[in-house]
Amino acid sequence: MKKFTYIMIIFVFAIESLSAALTPQAIAISDPTVKKIRQFDNTIWAVGRGISTYDLNTGEMKKWHQDYMALASTELMFTDIWRNFDGNIYLSSNLGIWMIYDTNWSILTTENSPLPSNKVNCMVEDPTGLLWIGTDKGLIIKNGSEWETENYGIDFNVTSISFDPNSDTVFICSNSPHFDVLVNGELTEVTLPAEALIGSNQISYRKVIKDRTGVKWIATYGTYGLIRQDEISFQQLMMSSQEESYIDDINLSADGDISGTNAAGFFKIDVASSEITMIDYNISNGLIGRPMTSYIDYLDNIWMGGSCKLIKKVQNKDTTYSTIYDNELMPGQFLNTFYSAPNGYVYIANYDGMGIFDTHNFKFYGIKKGFNKIGGIKDIATNSLNDVYIISHNQLYQFTEDSLHSVLDDKYSSISKYGLSFDSADTLWMTSNRHLWRYFEGRTDTFSLPGKADNFTFGDVIIDKNSIKWVKTLEGYYGFRDNKWIDSIIPSDIPKKIRTFEDLKMYADYNGDIWLASVGDIFKFNDGNWDIITSGENDVPAFKSLLDKVPLLSFVPPDKMYLQVDEKVWKKDDFGWKTPEELNLIYEKAYKLYVDINDNSWIYKADVESIAITMFREYGVYNSIDEQSFESKAKIFSLYPNPASNFATLKMNDDLSCSAIQDIEIMDYLGQKQAIKFTENGDNSLLLDMNDLPSGFYLIIIQTSNKNEIIKFIKE
Repeated sequence: MKKFTYIMIIFVFAIESLSAALTPQAIAISDPTVKKIRQFDNTIWAVGRGISTYDLNTGEMKKWHQDYMALASTELMFTDIWRNFDGNIYLSSNLGIWMIYDTNWSILTTENSPLPSNKVNCMVEDPTGLLWIGTDKGLIIKNGSEWETENYGIDFNVTSISFDPNSDTVFICSNSPHFDVLVNGELTEVTLPAEALIGSNQISYRKVIKDRTGVKWIATYGTYGLIRQDEISFQQLMMSSQEESYIDDINLSADGDISGTNAAGFFKIDVASSEITMIDYNISNGLIGRPMTSYIDYLDNIWMGGSCKLIKKVQNKDTTYSTIYDNELMPGQFLNTFYSAPNGYVYIANYDGMGIFDTHNFKFYGIKKGFNKIGGIKDIATNSLNDVYIISHNQLYQFTEDSLHSVLDDKYSSISKYGLSFDSADTLWMTSNRHLWRYFEGRTDTFSLPGKADNFTFGDVIIDKNSIKWVKTLEGYYGFRDNKWIDSIIPSDIPKKIRTFEDLKMYADYNGDIWLASVGDIFKFNDGNWDIITSGENDVPAFKSLLDKVPLLSFVPPDKMYLQVDEKVWKKDDFGWKTPEELNLIYEKAYKLYVDINDNSWIYKADVESIAITMFREYGVYNSIDEQSFESKAKIFSLYPNPASNFATLKMNDDLSCSAIQDIEIMDYLGQKQAIKFTENGDNSLLLDMNDLPSGFYLIIIQTSNKNEIIKFIKE
């Protein structure tokens, strides 16, 4: 392989980012992780943790039925999508290449194909119709139903592939400090001259593309930012902050301009003027979560992957600022639970009620419901479908439209439950006094630590990036993976300090890394070892305040961290630590700090009469909140058993009869109607015959004269 270093004239342009005036037009994709967005005909496809499509003509959004999950033995993540001339769909993933022919699924892996690895990062079609496939172990090319034997010596991790539309040049990136150029079968390694560029050379190249004018655009993940290269010179386009120079992806838009995403949000570049328009995903425009990929369709709609929302340029919206004093909206004095869901909703719960903050339209909903009747709310979690699950003192509930539905059998209801977490496969994990619980599709399994006494007590459960479930005990945290227990991993000097559960706290950040906070110390688990964050060069400014106290940690994607000691708060980002004075939070009045996924800070304070929750954006700016309450909407229908195998009963309230039902539809998760037989079973119930339904998830849509009601159910 040849190596080549550019020696050219370098022009550096400091271009001010423009915070575009945007508000969301519609929520398009709800998958928690979107890796790639592509358009085929009039349909937008978004793939990642799931598969979603959006019809640009009708506005119909469809989330695909996850039948493919039954074929996957481990965690599945789609990384790219491609459609051939026959209309067949190919999906790359960490488990091989998945193919859809009509409604049939098949999989290409290393066992039944020449793929060098099952971990497929990208798929791109070249101008001649060949499909180039990049894996973590090299390149392979597919020509129709045949596989090419030539890979040009590319046996390294391939993360992006792009083509020069006017020549045979191929650009290949591997998240390394260089990129590769393939011309006429000869591979050349390219490194840009560090001495001529502003910023640290600790970077990785993410993508290289050529625009319609022949100009090359080089995206780096690091302080180099985005580099424009024409025939005679470089132009280093410096963003307005270091955070903005960490670029994840760039693409050509339909009008020929460049669009992309970085650690700050979305940007678009006019190729004629090199002017950058920056859309900060933290501003109050409804963007939720960090976008990792983007696409601009022919209607000039901007699509972003992450939480993936469809937005359009509109006028600036006026904002007002307020603090929620919510003894009326959410009665009760003490805040038990704060949960920031991946879809942008924030759930706040106490003994008597629950509040929901909708970050899409900046409204707060207070739910006046007698949660004290079920022992209050201990924890809240959502799965990838955004179903909300609540754990109380002795039962697990699913929450829908202000109604609770118990999930566990009555035989489990007398056992106290604790922490609640979903893993990447949508399996729910929680703990009781002596057991780790697993709940998936109606099935409950329990696991206990062998050799421990009956009074051995579990606390919460944390799930890391390796899908290990860490369960808290007074002996430290024990791990659980593949139905086996793993010895406790805690720094050797911690156990002697543990007196109660509150003396040791484990956290998982948004990268899945594990942190421990104990009396006077903070540790991060790194490659099998614990790094002490509170000593040496990594000393946090609050360390002198720790003493014999356990600090509280909060994390914001991708790698920001908050630290609270007593009533003071510090924040660490790419530029180091910010002091409480710099954050400008009302920390002297704070009882506890919570941080949501969008880096909004929630300050909670309780007194004898009410609780107050104040929400802040960057540098202590109040966020806009509209207060709104809604009343309970009682469910008319209930279905049992659920899951069901042969028959199920649909029961109405006692004051209704079967004649109140105007229509019933059964739909699968592809949106296809399913035929089902039902007969009256008394005055106010129907018997549903499910014998002809395949196993899977379904919806029953029941229409009456004044409302429609939807019930989810599982056919075993």
